[in-house]
Parts: sequence; structure tokens; C-alpha cells
Amino acid sequence: MEDRPKLLILYATQTGNALDAAERVAREAERRACLVKLLSMDEYDVSSLPYEGTVIFVVSTTGQGDTPDPMKVVFWRFLLQRHLSKDWLEGVCYGVFGLGDSGYQKYNFVAKKLDKRLSDLGAMAIVEKGLGDDQHPSGYEAALDPWMLSLWSMLNRINPKFFPHGLDFAIPDMKLVDQPKVQIAYHGDDKVDSQVPPNSDNLLG
Repeated sequence: MEDRPKLLILYATQTGNALDAAERVAREAERRACLVKLLSMDEYDVSSLPYEGTVIFVVSTTGQGDTPDPMKVVFWRFLLQRHLSKDWLEGVCYGVFGLGDSGYQKYNFVAKKLDKRLSDLGAMAIVEKGLGDDQHPSGYEAALDPWMLSLWSMLNRINPKFFPHGLDFAIPDMKLVDQPKVQIAYHGDDKVDSQVPPNSDNLLG
């Protein structure tokens, strides 16, 4: 049996939002039977990047366009080294999703500069960079959901082994399973009162 590819997800967060987004991507990939490895950028040996097949980067922009600490101390400085050749990341496929606030001038600046640097080093973007916006009524997830759909489609196109059961396969979200949909309360001899819990709209029907 041939080895299946593993999707590496690297994230850099300052307040935890990028971690939440990265974990969401990882969960959705695993629901589709994709093998996943999730790491903070400060836990990853950046010199190993050329040996990866496909990498997803989830990064936040803090303050006035600042790079989050787990990324800037080692990871970003390494990528900025001048001696790295233009084909250093040749053969590596990637996707970038950023979290930012359009109320700031340098909106999603970190995601944009990471995307450019990866491209400059020879890596190939398989999906347009996603830019999550805190100003949106639904937050960054308004951009994350359609971005993930594009990501799954492109991953399946470059290597169907990412999803051995096909894109239509997905394990049910266990958070929405096994919750009572209707509660029955008896009042008197023949009266039955059906009470639907307030969160029933979120339950699988």
C-alpha cells in the first residue's frame, strides 16, 4: 500500500485566534479522512520546509502590521535570509490564510508578505490566499469557510490520495450528534407538551 500524503498545517498566533482557525482547518480535513499534522511555527524546523509536499499556513497580523511572536523570532527571519535561492522551495505546494482587521492600514499584512516570500522562493500556491476580517459580522470565518472549500478541491486535484474516500465523504461532526431534539413533559392526564431546545437549529436533522 502506497503511503498517503500528509497535510502539514503551520500557524502563528498572538492571541489564539489563528490557532482556532488552524484547528478548524485540521478538523475539517480529518473529517474528510485526510492525514494532518498541526504545529505552531516555533515548534517547526523551518530548514525542513523544502522537503514538505503541501503546507498550509495560518497567520495573524497584530498591532500595526506586526508579525506574531511564534513566527518572527526564528521562522520569518530564516525565510528572509538572502542566500536562499529562488528555487529553494521548488516542488512545495502551499496555501495561506490570514487573520486581520480591515480597520487597520496594514490589513492582513503578515499573510500577504508570507505569501509573496513563499512564491519568491519557488513554492506554488494551490489556492488564492484567504483574508479573514474581524470587521465582518461573522468574523474571519466568513472568509475561512469558502477558502476551505477551494482548498479541498485543489488538494483533491493535485493528489486524490489526500481524500481516499472522495470529497463527498465526511465524518459527522460529533458535537452535533446524540443531543436530544425534543423533550417531552406531561401535564395532566392527556396533555403532552413538546419542548424544542433553543439550540435545535444547530442540530443535525
